[in-house]
Amino acid sequence: MVDADQIRAGRALLNWSQKKLADVSKVSLNALNNLERGIVTPRRDTLSALTNALEGQGIEFLPGKGLRMQGEAFEIETFDGLHIMEHLYNDFLSTFPTGPGEVLYNGVDNKHFQELDDENNNAFKRVEKQMIKRNITERLLFLDGDTNFLSSQNCYRWIS
Repeated sequence: MVDADQIRAGRALLNWSQKKLADVSKVSLNALNNLERGIVTPRRDTLSALTNALEGQGIEFLPGKGLRMQGEAFEIETFDGLHIMEHLYNDFLSTFPTGPGEVLYNGVDNKHFQELDDENNNAFKRVEKQMIKRNITERLLFLDGDTNFLSSQNCYRWIS
């Protein structure tokens, strides 16, 4: 069930005032204000009206306390193991099947990848060629002084 925090967050995501949401949902401004401040426990029909108004504007309520704009996809996938680079770069290729695209990194420590065995290094080079062919670029933020660059094709920046 949607709660007051999600109603307030949905309204903020749309950059709506309480008055705007109250008008669209046909809920009194006083009821909405009290609900968002946690003064009252909302009635089921009040929550339904507010939820419907926000969903009508593209808000998607997620399990737990989350929400997002409909169509936004945020997924986290973890790659580990011996063939990490191959998995990672193949994911880029599947994300941008026809190119172009851009991948952004933050806080990467490439020194772990400098010691790739020949099999992983060859896989990395094959995928890198495909990325270059498809115009898939990478921008990486490294800690100041880190010079463990894997590719000359990428854009590296240092941050302190």
